[in-house]
Amino acid sequence: MIVTVMALGETCSDPDRYVQTVSGETLSEIGVSQKDDLILKPNYALIAAIGLILLFSTCIIMVLIFYCLHKDW
Repeated sequence: MIVTVMALGETCSDPDRYVQTVSGETLSEIGVSQKDDLILKPNYALIAAIGLILLFSTCIIMVLIFYCLHKDW
């Protein structure tokens, strides 16, 4: 969804159409453009945290299964 807020005194290009399809023409009318130099760096801290959480939770589950098997339930 793309929302455009008009300044005071400005009017929409077609005030009768509140909902418009997303196309190249409608996007260029409201001034949306694509940036070609967008480079994102990976968040290594988040990747490491997720890996550690997965490893920790897998170990906890394995210990619980081992405990339940030797408890003779």
